[in-house]
Amino acid sequence: MSTPALLKLLGFPDAIGSHQISVVDHAGPSSYTVISTSTPPAPVTGGDTLYASEFGFKYLIAAICVGSNDGVNDGLAFIIAGQPVTSCALGWYTAHTGAEVASGNLSGKTMKIIGIGL
Repeated sequence: MSTPALLKLLGFPDAIGSHQISVVDHAGPSSYTVISTSTPPAPVTGGDTLYASEFGFKYLIAAICVGSNDGVNDGLAFIIAGQPVTSCALGWYTAHTGAEVASGNLSGKTMKIIGIGL
């Protein structure tokens, strides 16, 4: 996870109007479980957890995954539309197939993520 000191050193968070933007290298979990979806507004379960505080925010509005440090994975943040959150589920996917990563250890990887928040 990124630390607040590192974010400050890199000049983040920065402002866009009344919102903030920040970029982090999110560490993969040691125990990843496959995403399980249900009918909204019920939250998504499983996956990795992405916290607003990783970006230096109180609330997260959007998260855009750029890719993993090794280029093998992409990510998808599950944020309920129109609802700022303090955390959300993050799915890890194989970049060349689009298939979700099977359950397991992703602790050796990082995912670069652009966050917009408050």
